[in-house]
Amino acid sequence: MRNRMYCSLVVIVCIPVRTSVVYSAESIEPFTYLMDTGVCVALPGGPEITSLVPSWAIIPEETIEHEFAGDVALINDKIGVLVHADGKVIQLYSRSGNVFMDRATLSFAEIAGSSDSLKVQIVENSRNRIELGLISQEEKWAVPIFSLDIEVGRPYLHIRNGHRTLTSHLHHDAQYALLPDFFADDIVVNPRCVAPDKAALPSENFLVDLSGDGNSILMCVWKDSQEDIMVHFAEAGERRQITQADLDCPEEGEFWIALLEHSGIWHRRDITQDDAGKVIPLEWNVPFPAQWRVDWQCANGLTDSWEMVTESPDGSFKKHRWLGTAEVVGTGDWMDRGTRRRWTTVLGWFWYPCWVDLTGKGYLQPPARKVIRFDGPALIYPINRIQETPLDCYTVVDIVRNTLGVGPCEYILDVEGQAQNFHGIATCTARDILNEIYAEKRQRECREEIDQALDDVLAFMKHIRRRIEEYVQFARETKSFVEEQKRNYPNCESQLGEIAALIGAVEGNYERRKARIGTPEYAEDLVRRFRTEVRDYEGDDALAKCKEITNAIVQVGDNQDELVGESRMAVKLLRQKIGLMAVLHPEIGDLAAEIRNRTQAILRNPASYEAPRH
Repeated sequence: MRNRMYCSLVVIVCIPVRTSVVYSAESIEPFTYLMDTGVCVALPGGPEITSLVPSWAIIPEETIEHEFAGDVALINDKIGVLVHADGKVIQLYSRSGNVFMDRATLSFAEIAGSSDSLKVQIVENSRNRIELGLISQEEKWAVPIFSLDIEVGRPYLHIRNGHRTLTSHLHHDAQYALLPDFFADDIVVNPRCVAPDKAALPSENFLVDLSGDGNSILMCVWKDSQEDIMVHFAEAGERRQITQADLDCPEEGEFWIALLEHSGIWHRRDITQDDAGKVIPLEWNVPFPAQWRVDWQCANGLTDSWEMVTESPDGSFKKHRWLGTAEVVGTGDWMDRGTRRRWTTVLGWFWYPCWVDLTGKGYLQPPARKVIRFDGPALIYPINRIQETPLDCYTVVDIVRNTLGVGPCEYILDVEGQAQNFHGIATCTARDILNEIYAEKRQRECREEIDQALDDVLAFMKHIRRRIEEYVQFARETKSFVEEQKRNYPNCESQLGEIAALIGAVEGNYERRKARIGTPEYAEDLVRRFRTEVRDYEGDDALAKCKEITNAIVQVGDNQDELVGESRMAVKLLRQKIGLMAVLHPEIGDLAAEIRNRTQAILRNPASYEAPRH
């Protein structure tokens, strides 16, 4: 396994903070607090934490010298963390109403298995921030083995490793694990579909676990994208769940542990193929404004990720970009004005399948298209913030941005690579402009407009053709790379064969449409012929000559548009499939990582006609 960086999880916990105040949601002040429980609090399965908090003593702020009589609690307006007296177990609680829910337990293998007890050292104790150092009582120097800190208003615990390499165990229960993908589709791990008792996930800086029956999202965040996470599965009652995540933290590494707690913060709706085309009102309303993502399970077991659009008072719909700004989707090719009817390459015209109405109610309408068939759970969660998102509500991207920082977050999201490119004018637009001019016999007076339309449509065809050739080059180079790797993976013949077949789909689509798109020289010749044979021609058959060439231009354009969309879909499928394959076959982890890096490189800066985000 590759060298790994420790991953972190943040847990949201709100706890009453003053023993002299009546315990209620309104009584919690937005500050950080350090508390001494006075006694050792029972491990999970013991008394409810809710009833115990009012008896705990608050350590006065700015106090850094204190001998704890019991366990140590760190509390802010969103999270609560309980460090047991020997420092070997850290419990993470979430608040639901006025009740504290035990969401996770964190421990380190090297510490839990030793006879050494850790001493808590207060590093900072202010109204805005608390930091603790956990120091070995057996070692002679007072250097923390690891440290913990929380800040006011932040729903995460920050953990920094000291001078040792530590292996952490995070015990929690989750129904699904997500590896969000900002270039393709998320990887969704459904425990019921994973036979082994444990699996290594090819994570890229963070992991999202859906738990609490729709009320809680547990997140791990770390800096090194080479880190893998080992997750464990077990039967829990009538369903199989994720029960543990093992994370390695190198010397001086850091990670965050986060829990987003809110009623309805994620939702599941099971879909069958019989639901195709049907409007499905959900028993779920968005709990707060955000960019909500829907991960549909396809009939082939993979995931298709879509962002929900929101209805506007005028009946149109809008979709949000990664930076949170709204993209109006009632004009042009995106959608019919005032409806959800959408057009993209490959899928053609269809009804956009997930949206939120004016009241905040969610709806699904699985497409009735053979190209994609949804069959299984559809999962909804908040992927990003929009302008209307309340400041005290957090999304997945918020946590990454707040923990890693804006710069690293934008690097992970590859904001520059998300930009869509469009050059010139589409072939159908050029056809409509030119045909109208010649139908009205205005070619003499519109000579400049004709030349501009020809320049623009040629620029468009060249741009799309360039993207197609980039995809074909990617396929050929990656296919050769996989062939070269066979000697390094002698026991993975079937997996390598499946990977090669997925890569081959890009070349196969190209070969199927090659005759209809012609050569780049053919496209240039069509434009040249129009200039020399039609532009200044005013005979009775001028419109017929115009249509002959514009129809040929549109045939090239249509097939190029479809091919670039098919190419992107094939690479997205490869990217997701190789990630899932690494879950079940960790021995190909390095190979999978390299191919996923290659797929991200080719998926960057798409042409708009690739429909990169549906």
